[in-house]
Amino acid sequence: MQFFVLMPLYFFDRIENGEVFRGEHGTEFASLQDARREALLALTEIARDELPEHSDGCELLIYVREDDGPPILSVSLSLRVNMANEHRATSRTPATKTILN
Repeated sequence: MQFFVLMPLYFFDRIENGEVFRGEHGTEFASLQDARREALLALTEIARDELPEHSDGCELLIYVREDDGPPILSVSLSLRVNMANEHRATSRTPATKTILN
């Protein structure tokens, strides 16, 4: 006699600056803690790989749900770039080399 253990199927919905990307393909995890770990990893990878280089900030959110049910877990990241003195950072002059004859 064989027994099969069915693992829950979790779906990840991504919201980036208000734009929703609904997860269509679920992933099996042994526990909600495993799904949580994967959601955190996904969030850090999105922040590392997909944020625009010259962006002043971004709001990222991942909802984890089972099938078509409501979210059972969420992870989020808020990134803001604030320059104290923007003028000073952009007004640097390039180094010059003087040649004396």
